[in-house]
Amino acid sequence: MKDSEMRLNRLRAAERVVAGERIRWLLGKKKDIVEKGNVFGKTMTEARYELIMSDISETELERELVLMELERGPRGIGAISEATGILGLVIFKHIVMLVKNRRVESRGQKDGEEIYGPVKGGGK
Repeated sequence: MKDSEMRLNRLRAAERVVAGERIRWLLGKKKDIVEKGNVFGKTMTEARYELIMSDISETELERELVLMELERGPRGIGAISEATGILGLVIFKHIVMLVKNRRVESRGQKDGEEIYGPVKGGGK
């Protein structure tokens, strides 16, 4: 995949992340989390909140890239890694969570590698 195509895919994935519920919810709760605290009354610094949001945003971006690649057709971890530029181990961790959340399912094996695709019927 060309660099320009990879950048465009990252942009599309970022748009999907921002449209998603998880990031919007966390952004909406910033004031509560930083000033009022969690259910136990424990607050966090704004710097800590920003660090956590950065980590979550990167995770969500990578997961969207994986999902977008799988929407093009069932693929193995190696093919997803090549198309996205994300390390195979990281993709494997995302696949585990996406399977757990019923967004991705195994589609069997091809050339000795497990192949995954989006859950038929939508998932989530």
